[in-house]
Amino acid sequence: MITYDTDASIYSPTLAVRECIESAFRVARELLPEIPADITVEFKDRPEQSGVGVSGYPRTVGVVVLAWDTEFPDPLAQLSSLRTEVLHQAYHWSQGYTFESPTVTAQTALDIAVYEGAATAFAREHSTTTPLWSDYDPLAVSTLQSWRNELETVPVVLYASTRELWRQWAGPQADPNDSWRTHRVGTWIVDQYMARSGTSPVDLRHLPPNEILEATA
Repeated sequence: MITYDTDASIYSPTLAVRECIESAFRVARELLPEIPADITVEFKDRPEQSGVGVSGYPRTVGVVVLAWDTEFPDPLAQLSSLRTEVLHQAYHWSQGYTFESPTVTAQTALDIAVYEGAATAFAREHSTTTPLWSDYDPLAVSTLQSWRNELETVPVVLYASTRELWRQWAGPQADPNDSWRTHRVGTWIVDQYMARSGTSPVDLRHLPPNEILEATA
């Protein structure tokens, strides 16, 4: 069952939005049976900065917080992005990588990149649209490697507690090639690992980042 915990003055999800969330959740639970059968979706008064009309984070296992742009110009594209977002956050529940009470740990920002990359790969595989933050093709390998090296030097405490640093690495930027660096590096690393090991994103959900990083060093 899905509970919608939202203030109607902020946003009241339409039937199309609810159906999209419920469809994505059914797919996620078929593939990730350990995630809860009952979940809560919170629509909060948060700025939507992804550029696709919706963004979110996993508050804790079974609870996802979404920011929704009520004035986004392309409702159909926004629904496609919503499906991707729900799949992405459901994968984080499966990983145990949540904002509150996480069951996994990260030592550096590069570990976070791997968690994000695996969730991005999962959502990409089961969505009707390709997440912008999964597209690393325009980037030179030397650029991706440089970002990987830099993220490895950033302690997770600093990355998680410094909002500006997080935005610099995980958010959209004026130059599209500098956008979503954490997610794009992570997806690049995860794709390398899957290609070499013959695995899928579902297979990686309980794999510690260091194992993926060692195999792709």
